[in-house]
Amino acid sequence: MTERCFAAALRLLGYRPRSRAELRQRLLRRGFSDILIDKVLMVLEQKGLVDDVAFARYWTENRLQFRPKSARLINLELRRKGVTPEIASEVTEGLDEESLAYRAGLQRVRVFANLTGEEFHNRLYHYLQRRGFAHAVIEAVLKRLRDDCRGSADIRGDEGYRRA
Repeated sequence: MTERCFAAALRLLGYRPRSRAELRQRLLRRGFSDILIDKVLMVLEQKGLVDDVAFARYWTENRLQFRPKSARLINLELRRKGVTPEIASEVTEGLDEESLAYRAGLQRVRVFANLTGEEFHNRLYHYLQRRGFAHAVIEAVLKRLRDDCRGSADIRGDEGYRRA
């Protein structure tokens, strides 16, 4: 039975890194006992295959690269995955909210390219708001995007939104 639990854990880890709590929860759902899961998790931790700090860094880097969100939302996601608040805070502590919001906004600029200036502003504002950014950060990023995009051909709009 230990070997089956170990194999199931390795299979889960084969898809992506997981937090200790997340792995525990998935193994419980598969019907393994608490005692057996604890044994397997201890072995996996000793071998370096389960490490909440490494998982938190992986998750944060993945979010920053593919789906930029605010540090607050990334922190919340990590805590939902079972990472302790201390580890989650440590990993997200030095993130620059304005840079994250700018990157997220830049990824969306082309999608909203055919909107008028006001529609462009509103849609991008709400998009960034859903990604967890504060009002002040969003306004600064929208101004920066407006300035960066002014006069270029990719973005159309009433206020001269255009990307070079």
